[in-house]
Amino acid sequence: MEAAEMDMHSLLLDCVADYVDEGKIFPTTVKRPKKNEVSVELTASETVKVLFLNSMIETRTKPIQIARRLGVAKQEVTRILNPRQKTKIDTLERAIEATGKKLIYSVV
Repeated sequence: MEAAEMDMHSLLLDCVADYVDEGKIFPTTVKRPKKNEVSVELTASETVKVLFLNSMIETRTKPIQIARRLGVAKQEVTRILNPRQKTKIDTLERAIEATGKKLIYSVV
C-alpha cells in the first residue's frame, strides 16, 4: 500500500507539471475521500509551490520577470517552477510576492 501511495503522489506531481506546461490553474480544492478510498495529498511545501505557479498564471507573470524581480538567474526560477524540486518556503514566499501577491500562513 505504501508503494502505491508513493506512486500516486508521483503521478500527482506529474499532473502539476502538466498543468504548468499548459499554463492552466491547478485545482486547489480537495474532496474528502469516500469510505474505502485512499487520498494522496501534496506536502505543505508542494502546496505552496502550486499556489506560486497558480499565482504566476493568474497574474500572467513570466519566469524572466520573476527572475528580474528576485535578482536571480532565469535557471533559478526554472528550478523553483519544477514541482519535484525542493524549494525553501522563504524562496517561495519571495517568488509569490514577485507576482504581486502575498503568502499568508494560518494554523487552524
